[in-house]
Amino acid sequence: MSSSNELLVDLSAQILSKDRDLAGKDAEIAELKRCLREAQEGMEVEKEKTKSLEIDLTAEKVKAETAEEAHKVSIAALNLAQENYAEVQSTVEPLVSDLGWMQHHEVVHIANLILNAIKLDKAVAVLTMAARSAGHRGGYVECAAHVEEALQQHFGTHHYFVTDQAKEALLRAEENYYNLSLQSWSWLLRC
Repeated sequence: MSSSNELLVDLSAQILSKDRDLAGKDAEIAELKRCLREAQEGMEVEKEKTKSLEIDLTAEKVKAETAEEAHKVSIAALNLAQENYAEVQSTVEPLVSDLGWMQHHEVVHIANLILNAIKLDKAVAVLTMAARSAGHRGGYVECAAHVEEALQQHFGTHHYFVTDQAKEALLRAEENYYNLSLQSWSWLLRC
């Protein structure tokens, strides 16, 4: 019996050793499962971070594209403003130059001499009177024609017609006005 006892003790020792090995393996499996859970949780966290980074990256790309478009529009507006400025400057520079020339040559003084010339005043007065004379006569004839038509009655208007003399006086006054020669003109032309 001793051999069976020994066998039994030996088997018990082996079972006990196997139980310990299994318990160690169970602990190792539990530790591996815990590590696996932590790794999975860590991967989930990393996945969320990756999604968040992708969203941020997409937003940054959109911002960059928008900024680039805004930059292009700004450059185009700046170019247009520079072109407009150059155009306005090229228009203003001759005006400033002309103003300086006018001030230097006293064009205002010459213009006042022309506008206040006695010859010009007389020519304008004669032209105005001749035009009124011809115009009043012509206006009376036109008015009389309307009245004759409305009243069906004839009026003698032959003495109100614009006479050849009135027409000639008007033509002479116009010719004198258009051919008027003022000394101020020659001063201006010399400038």
